[in-house]
Amino acid sequence: MHVMIVCSVTTLTEKITIYSTLVAILNARQYNFGEELLEVLMEDLRNALALQEMEKARILVRFLADLVNAKVVASSSIMTLFDTFITVTYEPDIPHTRSDWYVYMILSALPWVGSEVNQRKKVELERLFTILETYMSKRSTAYLPAIQVWTTDQPHPQKDYLEMLWIQTKNMKDNEWKEHILLRPYTHFDSEIGGAYSVRLTTFFSSIPHLRAPFFLLSCYLT
Repeated sequence: MHVMIVCSVTTLTEKITIYSTLVAILNARQYNFGEELLEVLMEDLRNALALQEMEKARILVRFLADLVNAKVVASSSIMTLFDTFITVTYEPDIPHTRSDWYVYMILSALPWVGSEVNQRKKVELERLFTILETYMSKRSTAYLPAIQVWTTDQPHPQKDYLEMLWIQTKNMKDNEWKEHILLRPYTHFDSEIGGAYSVRLTTFFSSIPHLRAPFFLLSCYLT
């Protein structure tokens, strides 16, 4: 069951919140289900990063974030995971592709869990955003003229994918993380999952794996 859920999440990414709801219900009925699943998820995440399966890693992080909403993962744990990833931005003499990707993984997950951690871990979330703000303000985008789609900045300046995601995430934060796009079926099962035990992730990364070769970069996309 655990392996089936993980495989389904990484192939049917649009159904992440449905799988989060399923896991939440199973966890409420069998107290150790969530703990066993998270062990599988964290092992898969470590392997995905080591094997450079970066898109799979991104989806797994998003799933872990959504499991916070479903009362399966403790909010403190997802913040610890984000804090672990953000340490990459402090590493000296690394290609910006590496730091960009870990920032991208965090920003890709925050819209799913921002509201929940804003309520429960507001101080930690503000600290994370301060670090992200510093990184994004110092990040070089000198390559943009070489890959821009249009020859003019009208009607608005062209930015790469990561910059646009950062702007949109900041807007969500300023709007108290309100959104009406994501389906969140677990909200209809509050009476069943509300009292379930939220699991704390007990195993994190002693070090973040380095890519063995230059990896795909988000600068390839402009909007």
